[in-house]
Amino acid sequence: MTTETANPEFVLKCTPPRVPKEQLLRGRLSWDGEELTHKTIIEVIAPAGFGKTSLLGQWRREALNLGALVAWLTLDDRDDVARFTGGLAYSMRVASGRPTFERAVAQLIRQGSSDFEGLTAWLAEVANLGAETVLILDEAQAAPDAVQQSLLYLILNAPPNLRVVLASRKALQLPLSSFLARGLYASVGADRLRFTRQETAEILKTRFKDRIDAESCMRLHEKAAGWPLGLQLAMVVIERQADLNAAIATMDAATGDLERYFLEGLLRDLEPRIVEFLVRISILDALQVDLCAIVSGYEDTPEVLAHLRDSLPIFADGLTTDWIRFHPMVREFLAGQLRKRPDGERQALHGRAARWLADHGMREAAADQALAAGEDALAYGLISECIYGAALEGDHVRLMYWLERMPPAELERHPRTLLGAAWVLALSERHQEATRLIEKVRGNSAAPVEEGFESALISGAAAYFADRIDEMESILAPWKGHDGSASPPLKAIYANCTAVAQIYRGNPERARHLIRAAYVDVPAGLHAVRGWAEWGIGFSYLWEGHVQLAQEWLAEPSRRADDAIGRRNGVSAMLASALAMAHWELGDTDAAEDVLLGRLDVLEHVSAPEAIVMGYQVAARLARMKGQHRRALDLLDNLFALGEVRKMPRYCVASLFEQARMHMMQGRARSCLDACERLEAMAPELETNTLLGRLLLLRMGLARGYGAIASCDWEKALAILEPLHDETEKMRRGREGVETKFLIAFACRHRGLEWKTRLDEAVGLADIFGMRRALNYLQPLVGEWESEEVAGDELVPERPPVPPRRTSVPPSHATVVRTGGLLTAKEEEILQLLGRNLTNKQIASALSISDETVKWHVKNMFVKFNAGSRRHVVDRARMLGVLSDPY
Repeated sequence: MTTETANPEFVLKCTPPRVPKEQLLRGRLSWDGEELTHKTIIEVIAPAGFGKTSLLGQWRREALNLGALVAWLTLDDRDDVARFTGGLAYSMRVASGRPTFERAVAQLIRQGSSDFEGLTAWLAEVANLGAETVLILDEAQAAPDAVQQSLLYLILNAPPNLRVVLASRKALQLPLSSFLARGLYASVGADRLRFTRQETAEILKTRFKDRIDAESCMRLHEKAAGWPLGLQLAMVVIERQADLNAAIATMDAATGDLERYFLEGLLRDLEPRIVEFLVRISILDALQVDLCAIVSGYEDTPEVLAHLRDSLPIFADGLTTDWIRFHPMVREFLAGQLRKRPDGERQALHGRAARWLADHGMREAAADQALAAGEDALAYGLISECIYGAALEGDHVRLMYWLERMPPAELERHPRTLLGAAWVLALSERHQEATRLIEKVRGNSAAPVEEGFESALISGAAAYFADRIDEMESILAPWKGHDGSASPPLKAIYANCTAVAQIYRGNPERARHLIRAAYVDVPAGLHAVRGWAEWGIGFSYLWEGHVQLAQEWLAEPSRRADDAIGRRNGVSAMLASALAMAHWELGDTDAAEDVLLGRLDVLEHVSAPEAIVMGYQVAARLARMKGQHRRALDLLDNLFALGEVRKMPRYCVASLFEQARMHMMQGRARSCLDACERLEAMAPELETNTLLGRLLLLRMGLARGYGAIASCDWEKALAILEPLHDETEKMRRGREGVETKFLIAFACRHRGLEWKTRLDEAVGLADIFGMRRALNYLQPLVGEWESEEVAGDELVPERPPVPPRRTSVPPSHATVVRTGGLLTAKEEEILQLLGRNLTNKQIASALSISDETVKWHVKNMFVKFNAGSRRHVVDRARMLGVLSDPY
């Protein structure tokens, strides 16, 4: 059978891209998701390399599966109105299998009709179809102005059954405000197209299976900054390495295959002066036209930068802003090229940047550039001016970098610089140094009262980070009542400190009241102050065992802190630690691992003691749940060592307490008793008459209970646990209260005593608070209860997850995607069987129809797919994504 000859250009322009089997299907951007459903116009706007075409391919497949007709057309700079209209006509012929679109448009073109008459005819044919129709236009930024006017006409006159998707590297100047006002417009930009950490991990795990761990997935995600092209390049580089995790840790975009790609793939066709421009401005964290002009010395910087933004996939953002950034991997490569230049040349570039940034009030960025330029005095002067503000904003990890480099005389030059440095040191492992700095402020008898109040707050914070909560209370006691006249940030800090003491006194609701009363007036930009307040409220909920409330409260502040000051920040890490504990108790282990991932080292250096303990506890429990018992013990040993080095017994007690629990659950009585004996050896050195001492005594008592249970000494277990239950009530420690009730019930049953009431109460409270994990982790102890329902629920033992079984047996045949109006239901069935190379007789027998019916349907498919043979039909169907590729 012969077919009509199509314009070869139209065939290529209207052929959609192949969707690889391994392509990540992005659920958060699905075609029928809430963000896109019922939208008439959808724009996808992002630079090259962000996966726009891949997303369009996903949408095409999803729309087909929902029964829509989907037409595809790739635009280019050679299009005129006639070519654009002809392309639309052919794309709908491919989508619908009907030649009427081409005939109607071709006739109008032959008659010399006006530009818009062909589009009108096309729109009328779409309306006559009546079926849901999707038109996808890729590379829309390449269309000349005349075509964009035709595109606007098409959009404004679209019938109700037509939805238009535009993909472009830059924002199109189309007046679509009326669609926006009616809720018919949606836009997907670079920020939405970036891979999330979870998506990056899913892609890497799919590709490399067990060869890559979660930490390396996160590291590679940060290196690629969610850039799809960057991640693809990185995967190509590391896949040949024997040790993927080591390869990621040492990967450098300025060397090896990545350097070769950037040299050959991106820069080879650029003019040498453009390459030089990029290398010079690579010293900048963020790019702005005037700043780039000063650094590069190029008078035509606006034109050069605009051209690069439109043509190269090297920028992370900036399509709609004045400031843009290189992708981290691109900047790393360009900086590597710059490092090959003489020192004097590099320092001159940094010096220009420092002066421009300083003149425009960007002191910290200017200080960075001045330090790189060798102008240390200028750098120290600039950073001194912003240390205090930056300390309250929360970038403590960044400020520690500066404090390690600044001479002490620079810190002591101005009181606010001294206070800012003291704040940073107080809220870190270097809290003792903060105390020495504050003594210098107190030595100034002429200092204002506000300065004295702040000095007391810093000393109190330092005492808290040293785990001396009672000392913090005594330092702040003389200032009771002064906080009413203090600035909102200092008032909130005072409330945070006093609230912590109230929590340890067993008054978590009072703590929340104090924080909320002062929290409302804190400016949004002071992330450290606000983050501490939000963490305090979340911690108070965890203290009581209200894990569901803790999770609901902490989720948004944690996300906001990650976005504003980064994941690897002390405040972000503290919020993440508490949120991870809440997720863990609620049974969402994947969320707990994701939140905590890559933050333990940050927690160690710039977080509160409770946050450090919670982080290590969750990390160890996650490792044990995965069957990684050695790693779990290593983490707890590291926590113990941290306590010894810093002389903070809390860490040592928490480590041994968690080890005793772990060994009891695994039935290792001797190891459990060893951990208990080590705790007993520490007891004489503990200060038990302090607020912290009450918590440590409670944990030591529970550990003794674990030891008694592991030894099956039920009478001793009851003698230990009964008094502990009363103490948990006094301290309002809900988690330990539920656990103690369960353990007492367990011991009572073995002693032949009444146990059901206690167990019912424990299960009921755990359900109310969301603490199912508090009971589930104990279930392996209760072998005889595993099949027994308790209080209407089964206690499900916690075990390492069993990986899904993988099969290497391929499916017997490929599947057909729903095709809307292109194929009938019977034709879809026949196409599936054609893909399996069945003859007409075999197809007829399988479908219980006649040979003639099969032949008739196959001939129809010849026309619809513009094919000349059965094999050609199958190949065309696979190319168009209608028939999936065989495995």
